[in-house]
Amino acid sequence: MTGPAKELRQDSPAFRLALLKSERLRIQVVLVAIGAAFAIRSLRTVVLFSHENFNLWLISTVLIAIFAVSAYYYLLNRIDVLIRELDEHIRQVIELVSSEAVRPGGLDRRHGTVPSSDPLRQETRVY
Repeated sequence: MTGPAKELRQDSPAFRLALLKSERLRIQVVLVAIGAAFAIRSLRTVVLFSHENFNLWLISTVLIAIFAVSAYYYLLNRIDVLIRELDEHIRQVIELVSSEAVRPGGLDRRHGTVPSSDPLRQETRVY
C-alpha cells in the first residue's frame, strides 16, 4: 500500500491499538518459549544432577535474568513511546473535531443562506 491510504492506516489510533495488541502477543510467545527452555534446563539439572549441570543451570539462570530485565525495560520504554504517539494523534483528532464546531467568521454550512446585516430578517431553513 502506498500513498494517502498507507498514511491514514499508520496514523489511525485504531490501527496503532491493533499493532500494540499484536506486539503484546508476540512478546508473550517469546516469553513462553524462554520459560519453556528454562523449565527443561531446570528439569534436566534436577534429574541428572552433577556439578557441571548445576553450574550450567546457574549460568543460564543469570543470562535469562539479565535478558528478562533488559527486555522488560526496553519494552516498557517502547510502550511509553507508542502511548505518547497515540496520545498525540488523539489530541490532533480532538483539535480537528473541535475546530469544525467553531468556524471562524461565522460562516454557515447550510446551503442557500446569505449572511444578513439584520439578524431579525435572516431566513432560517431546516433540512
